[in-house]
Amino acid sequence: MKFFLSIVFISISLYSQDFSTSTMRTIDLNDVFKLALKRSEVIASKKEYLKELEAQERALTSNILPKISFNINTVKKEEVSLFTKGYLSANYQFFSGMKDYIAIRAMADKQKSANMSVEDAKRNLYMDAVTAYWNLFNAQKIVGIFKEKIELDNKRIDELKKRVKIGRSRESEVVSAVSQLMQDKALYLDSILNERISQEIIKFLTGVDYDIIPADYDCDYKNYELSYYLDMAKKRPDIESKKLDASYYKRIYESEKNNFYPSILTSANFYPLISPLSQQDNRWDISVHLNMPIYSAGELKAKKDLSLSSLKTSEIELELSIRQAESEVRQAFEEVRYSRLRTESIKDALISAKQNVKYQEEDYRLGLVTNLDVLNSMNDLLQLKISLSKAEVEEKILVERLKMVSGENIK
Repeated sequence: MKFFLSIVFISISLYSQDFSTSTMRTIDLNDVFKLALKRSEVIASKKEYLKELEAQERALTSNILPKISFNINTVKKEEVSLFTKGYLSANYQFFSGMKDYIAIRAMADKQKSANMSVEDAKRNLYMDAVTAYWNLFNAQKIVGIFKEKIELDNKRIDELKKRVKIGRSRESEVVSAVSQLMQDKALYLDSILNERISQEIIKFLTGVDYDIIPADYDCDYKNYELSYYLDMAKKRPDIESKKLDASYYKRIYESEKNNFYPSILTSANFYPLISPLSQQDNRWDISVHLNMPIYSAGELKAKKDLSLSSLKTSEIELELSIRQAESEVRQAFEEVRYSRLRTESIKDALISAKQNVKYQEEDYRLGLVTNLDVLNSMNDLLQLKISLSKAEVEEKILVERLKMVSGENIK
């Protein structure tokens, strides 16, 4: 029995040294988010898409500006000598049913929508960073809780061994305490595994190659009325993006309706090089082209109907986004409220559990309770410490989520 207990104690001592934060770097949430922004492929992809839209807008703007080109044309025909013509050509479209101007304004709306989409992606990334940050904080705290519990188990076993020597306790009580110690050791190893996984999630988000210690701080929670958060949610980036999408499709619909209008195109050519030059050849010419659509086999109407359908779809999606935002705010508001109440309740229970452990140990020395009662009280205290850690972390995450779903700016 003594040899068995000695082996167990050596094993526990080794396991308790497996986890250390001495080589880890302390970092706060803002730094984690900044690193995640630099590392995120999603943000980078959306920014590139924004650049693509800016290039498309420049291309559309060029359609309303005159075009000038220089051309050389050489022709050799049968029984005709080589004929070469070099000329400057200018083209300008005076009127096209305002389609080009409408397209430019529509593209501007699409750019703004894409920009709002980038902001929304940043907010989602921030929530990912918040969740990963506080989950790691909780994982490290739980590791510490189990290390503390193992130390208490060892002290309990030492006390029982002393009592066995003077005949006040039984060997079976020592074995029972050792069994509890081994169970706590297994849970301790699980907590270390959870901490390692949490570290890997942080590394994936930030791109760092070192372990971190999240700094603790209190969340800045403003206990406003629900109406305050609902009003703020109406200006969320994702909703603003949906509004701009609807504006974009509205302009596209207007542009498609204008396809039934005529278009006027002018062109001018100047010929500084004509070889050989004859008296019939002119040095310049100007032409005006009028294009009036009469029959397009239903193509123009189909395009108009398609754009109208896209417009209605975007309006439906906007309405859905507003309703979803309101629902998310209401849920987050209630979650924060009850989370705070739950945390306070667990704190009260923890105070009672600490007193219970003290009383159970005193009663055991007086022979009023069994060793199992003491171990149960210690386990209850352990579970409450873990529950409190999880509740405090969950509360902080929920507070940040309420800020995000209500559209509060990221600081």
